[in-house]
Amino acid sequence: MSLIDMLGAGVSRLMTFNNNVKNTKSIIDLKKGVFNKFVLPGCVCSDGHRAKIFVWDGNREELMISFNGGGAAFNLDDCKYPIDYESILKKSKMLYSPSAEPMYEYIVLMAKDSGIISPESYNPFSDWSKVIIPYVSADFHTGTADVHYIDRKGKDALMHFNGYTNFIQIMKAVKKKYPNPRRILITGSSAGSFGTSALAGKIIDMYPDCQNITIYCDSSYIPNDNWKGIATELWKSPMEITNPIYTDDICGDWLEDLFNHYGDKIKLIYGSSTRDCILAKFTRYHQDGKYIVTEGDCDDIERGLRNRIIRFRDKGIKINYYINDVKDKDGVGTVHCISQDIMWHTVKMENRTPAEWVMDAVEGKLYDVGMELMNL
Repeated sequence: MSLIDMLGAGVSRLMTFNNNVKNTKSIIDLKKGVFNKFVLPGCVCSDGHRAKIFVWDGNREELMISFNGGGAAFNLDDCKYPIDYESILKKSKMLYSPSAEPMYEYIVLMAKDSGIISPESYNPFSDWSKVIIPYVSADFHTGTADVHYIDRKGKDALMHFNGYTNFIQIMKAVKKKYPNPRRILITGSSAGSFGTSALAGKIIDMYPDCQNITIYCDSSYIPNDNWKGIATELWKSPMEITNPIYTDDICGDWLEDLFNHYGDKIKLIYGSSTRDCILAKFTRYHQDGKYIVTEGDCDDIERGLRNRIIRFRDKGIKINYYINDVKDKDGVGTVHCISQDIMWHTVKMENRTPAEWVMDAVEGKLYDVGMELMNL
């Protein structure tokens, strides 16, 4: 569903939104049965607004930390193209979410089926405590930089690549509220999936006594020969995040580093469609600045995903996959992300939904789904 479609459908659910998201003073004073919304000191969105987080206070022994997605800025010129009302109305290029203002809150939390973060009974994680980290920094949640750029009106503007700084402040508060969870699921989709692979190690280190940690990445493959330069020079990501980058597959590098550091202490799982048209579009944009997607671009994504699977297999990296081939209704390839969508509990591959597959992994039953689609 496009952003415009989501906004249109959203008008009729506005009252539901108001009833399901409540302002809270701090993570200590959480209300039950709603998404608690609050700000933390030192957290800022890319456009300067105060950054917010959302917490559903459920079972205190089971904790989900979910990184939201929403594009990225890969150079200073990209900073001109946020997802905002003007861009939506004009149907112009949109590359990242600039803040957690009401439009963003609504789109993220009140889509018809919010999948893995939903409190509805169809979701096997409905009764877990859930920390939702909005993606408002355009840096895969990893940056620490404040940079000047020229906006669409030709004026000087300030961009806050502040994802890592926000994350650290959020996790300090989360640790106080949930000091000893028995099970942890670290997850994210799209840009949030990149963030999951980059930052999961920090969360693991904060919970050294937790013996059941699952890391679930949903749809994060965009090849770029300059990932290390982007993360180091533009976003100013910390060295522990940039050091593991050594190929054009930044998420693959971070996942490899996670396995090398934590091995059997964690369970790594990855979900994706075969020919993700949104990842293909961003890859094409990287290559020649054209924000379009073709069959050939989707073929390249499929080839890259296959190469990553082979790379991990050859290196002995233990990771399990859920691969689907659901066609994208608006594009030439397959769907982008599945974990925060109705497909989370409706799509079946080999008679298992993504929801069932992820919960099985949490419970120690690890297996692959849909691998015959990759023609290995």
